[in-house]
Formats: sequence, structure tokens, C-alpha cells
Amino acid sequence: MVLFDKSAIEMLNVNEAAVFDCLFMTNLCPIYLVEVLADLQKKETSGRDHAKVVADMARKTPVLHTYPNVVHTTMCLHELLGRPVGMDGRPSVGGGRAVKHAGKVSMVFDAQPEMEAFNRWQDGRFMDVERMFVAGWRQALLDMDLSGSAKVIKGALGVTAMPKNEADAFAMARQVMATTPRFELLKTAYFVLGLPKEMFRYVEQRWKSHGYPALTDYAPYVAHCFLVDLFFYIAIDKGLISPDRPSNRTDMAYLYYLPFCEVFLSNDKLHRRAAPLFLTERQRFVVAGELKPELTTLEAALWELPEDQKEEGLFHLAGRPPEGSSGLLKSLWDRFRPGHEKKKDETDRMTPEQTDRLLKELKRMSGGDKAAPSSWRPSPSQLRDPDRVMIERKIPVGRGRWRMLPKGIKGDLD
Repeated sequence: MVLFDKSAIEMLNVNEAAVFDCLFMTNLCPIYLVEVLADLQKKETSGRDHAKVVADMARKTPVLHTYPNVVHTTMCLHELLGRPVGMDGRPSVGGGRAVKHAGKVSMVFDAQPEMEAFNRWQDGRFMDVERMFVAGWRQALLDMDLSGSAKVIKGALGVTAMPKNEADAFAMARQVMATTPRFELLKTAYFVLGLPKEMFRYVEQRWKSHGYPALTDYAPYVAHCFLVDLFFYIAIDKGLISPDRPSNRTDMAYLYYLPFCEVFLSNDKLHRRAAPLFLTERQRFVVAGELKPELTTLEAALWELPEDQKEEGLFHLAGRPPEGSSGLLKSLWDRFRPGHEKKKDETDRMTPEQTDRLLKELKRMSGGDKAAPSSWRPSPSQLRDPDRVMIERKIPVGRGRWRMLPKGIKGDLD
């Protein structure tokens, strides 16, 4: 499961991006969406058509195994109000609906609005609400006083030591988290993360009712996000990160989503310095510039295959590293998906009749039981652990020079 930033996708051409899309599951975090759309508001200084730039990025953005992540502020507020946030390397996906079918509870995730937007952007179609949103975001970024915010946090939490490097700043941030009085830490974290003021009294009441617990135990995801901010502002105040580059704030925001991936892929200099500090031993930071050559080589090798094999679709050809391969791709699969070398037996493939039965069952499942009472509501435990999960997505038939799906499937190439 890969979390990627804009710099990682920018450096790939559309054919390499297609191979990347087949090889990995990906977390599509909100910061990426905002960064891509921000190109719409850039001033015309280079003669580039920025709508075309966004369309090109949309064509390269993964879609096959992509999961749009809920925005971090929503997860923080929900956690503080009693809904745990899983931080096990899987994306936190919103918008699901519970249905009851054949006595079982299913969570059905319809086509996500983020992915619908990418379909539009590829054709250069942008809704007014998207343009207005990104214009407001860019202005807020330009108006942000990073140095001033750093001094406020330093004063509130008593940060006085001088770190020599990013590792020192990270250690200082963790020390502040451990030594600051609990209520002061909760309140500072709440408002620094930009959570709604009107909800704080409910958050405070619930926290007190649970016995004034430490933030790291009570709301570990909130604690993670605040640690990111605390590190950032300490580093700004001490001159380790420049306050004159507002985009640094955006780059740091990607780190809010580290708990929802196994690999963080970026080519950004700030990410190279800061992200590894926040990763666990079960995660890895990968420089996108080191992965690109392998994607280039693999894509070229696949293109030399016979036409009848290519007609099976890149989805089938590039589902895992080639047999006998080595390098970064192989090492990532070996570490995070051990046993991937075992080939699936051709006899395990579904017959057309089995596929047809499955599709009919999925359609029935997504609609639920017509006989189920309209008053039926799933229990909290059923929502947390449903019997089945179905995710709907639109997959392009072609991308770049590649057919993604087998010949015979209807789409733009037919």
C-alpha cells in the first residue's frame, strides 16, 4: 500500500504510471488532490496551459487499486468523539453504505467522488466549485505566517532548546508531547489542527469523563497529527525548515497520512529529511527517482512481448514483479508481500459462467434485500466488521500506449 505525493507522479510518463498502477495498491490522500488542482490557479509565466497540466496529471494518477483517504481533520474529530481510527497501513475510506443481503451485512462503497473528478479532469472539465475551492486554498497558503505560528506554539508549550538537525527537532517534539500538561496538550493540539471551535466543549467533556487520559493513549491519531505539526513548527523556528516557502506546509501535511500506508513514495527534499522520522519499522520511505528507472525498464520489456500476450492487458501482465527480477521493486514485494512468487494456477481462473454469476450476485448485494425492513439499521459492530465489502470503481480500458484490460472489453479503445 503506497502513499504517493505529487512529485512522485510528476516524474513518471503515462506508460510508466500505468505499470506503477498495476504493481501497487495506493492511498489517494486529499493533499494530493489539492496540489494537483492548485496548478489551475498558477499564473501563466511559462506559456503552459495549466488545465492541460492538470489533465496530464489526472491521466497518470493511479486508479486500479486506489483508495481515496478521508481528510485528516474529519478523522481527528471522529476519534476525539469516540470513533477509533485504524492505523494499520490501510487507507481510511469514507462514504460506505451498509446493506443487508441474504442474512449478511455488506459495506458497499460506490464510485468515489474523487475518482469521478479525475475522470472529468482528464478531459479538461473542471467544475466551478473545484476552481473556487483551490483558489481559496492557495490564498490561505499565501497568507499563512509560518514564523508567527511557530513562535506561538513555542511559547505555549515551552520549547526552548536548540536542535542541531531534524532528528533533534523530532526528539524535542516527542519530549514536549510527553511532558506538557494533559489538558493543555489536548487543547493546543485541537486548535492547531484546525478542528471546529464549537465542538471542543463536547470533546473536553468526553475526555474528562474518561479520566483525563494522555493524548497518545486516548486519541493516537490526533497525537500523530499534532506531532507532525509540532515537529514542523520547531524546525521552522530553529531555521531547519524555511518559513519563506509556503508549500513546505503542504508537503508536511502528507505526513498526516503515513499511518495509512506501508510505503511512502516521494521525490521531495523535505520528505526525504522528515518522513523517515515518523515511519514505523513496518514501513519504508522510497525515493521516487530510484523507482522510476525500474519502471522504465519493466515497461519497455513488457512492450516487447508478443501482441497476443499484450492483448491480455497490462493489468494481467504487470500484476507483480517479473519472475527472476531483482532490484527495488522486487525488494518491496518481498518485504510487504512475501510469497508473491507463487504463480496462480491457470485452472483457478474463473469461467465466463462463474464470472456472470458473480456479477449478478454483486448487483443484488449492492442493492440489498428488498424484503429487509426499512427501519433496519446495522449495529456498530457490524459496521466495524461487516461480512463483506464491495468497492465500485471505474477502470480505464487504455492508458498511454497500453490496453489495461483484455481485448473484448468495451471501452474507449474499441
